Amino acid sequence: MNRTSRHPMRRILLSAAVLVALVGVFVVRLVDIQIVRAAELNEQAQEARSEPVTVYGARGDIVDANGKVLADTVMRYDIVLSPKQASKAEVVREVPDPENPEATKEVVVPLPELAAELGAVVGLTGDQVQGIITSELAEDPKADYAYVSKLVDTETYEKVKALDIPWVYADEHPSRRYPSGAVAGNLVGWVGPDGNPLQGLELSEDQCLAGENGKISYLHSLQDWVKIPGTEIVHEQAHDGGKLQLTIDTDLQWEVQRIAEAQRQATGADWATVTVMEAKTGRLLAVADVPTVDPNDPSAIDADDRGSRSFTAPYEPGSTFKALTAASVINAGLADPYSRIVAPYRIKFPQRGRRQRQLVPR
Repeated sequence: MNRTSRHPMRRILLSAAVLVALVGVFVVRLVDIQIVRAAELNEQAQEARSEPVTVYGARGDIVDANGKVLADTVMRYDIVLSPKQASKAEVVREVPDPENPEATKEVVVPLPELAAELGAVVGLTGDQVQGIITSELAEDPKADYAYVSKLVDTETYEKVKALDIPWVYADEHPSRRYPSGAVAGNLVGWVGPDGNPLQGLELSEDQCLAGENGKISYLHSLQDWVKIPGTEIVHEQAHDGGKLQLTIDTDLQWEVQRIAEAQRQATGADWATVTVMEAKTGRLLAVADVPTVDPNDPSAIDADDRGSRSFTAPYEPGSTFKALTAASVINAGLADPYSRIVAPYRIKFPQRGRRQRQLVPR
């Protein structure tokens, strides 16, 4: 009787021991996940669903003495897509039901059709868009980022956005613009496509003009790559650059450049510079270099003509009174602005006492 009664008790104790062991395993595993490895696992989960984004600090404006903009920053957009999501995510749209004009129905839009829609907006064919996806996946089956088109304007960006393709999105990309074109272009300079200053005041005053980029991240759905509202985290705050105001008067600058170019062509000179300065203050009101460069397209002229020779070309200084002398001769009708005089290397004046003065023409 006692032997028989002990068997059920053994089974109960054995079951209890197994249960305690299982609970112990779960407790240990829970402690490991929730406490020991919590930070590591949270970071891995964040990386899997988080999208890091650079927030650009806008480059500061360059303006003339009256506040007229010579250089500013406008927003452009890089259109990108996720090859991985494009290859597997279904895009469902509601379309009119042909059997019932007052109703709609859901249809799955195939990838070739979506690629053709996107391509039509950015100037590519559907095959080219699909080629981008295919080539990226061939290199990396998990590829999540590929450029479709860079530096598109706001109108194009809005059209892409209206397509509502979840695996297509845009990265903001500030771009430099020069509204006045070649007016003071040699002086202002320009920046390259990557935003780095290359010439003129853009380069010499970069410390004032340059902005500081920031960084944010946000979570997105793993199913359709859509950004999850309210998940944005600012890691580094972006800061815009400072404004650079010149003493140059744009209207006067344009007129001086026009006159300088006309005289350059009339005399057959390779280049010319004209500087207009306010004598009382030393403010430069116009600094003209011809040929001129349009910072929006600096490659349109020879590299030697892209800088500001007013500041870089060595020129022997001369007396300011020569201009008064020449003006007096012209006013007297004895010469005109195109008259030429061949002067000797130096002139000896009559002696005055013990002193003899020698002047070297300039």
